[in-house]
Amino acid sequence: EGPDGALELYEHAPGGEGFEALEQRCTNFLADLKGPAVLVTHGITSRMIRAIATGTGRAGLANMGGGQGVVFHLKKGVQKRLE
Repeated sequence: EGPDGALELYEHAPGGEGFEALEQRCTNFLADLKGPAVLVTHGITSRMIRAIATGTGRAGLANMGGGQGVVFHLKKGVQKRLE
């Protein structure tokens, strides 16, 4: 198992979406946004959206961090965890 068990499970879940498809889905979603937005999502999707928005892409997923009930602010490619 890799450094982040949740990421490992997501990528290898039988019949699951996998990171390539998730990345494409999130990229398409972000491209359709027309302005500031508030997003409420599951952790893996949040990580992928933030990884894309900060320019690290799929390679940066493990470093995105997360947690239950956490709020992140993203602006101009920079994320900030709000406490």
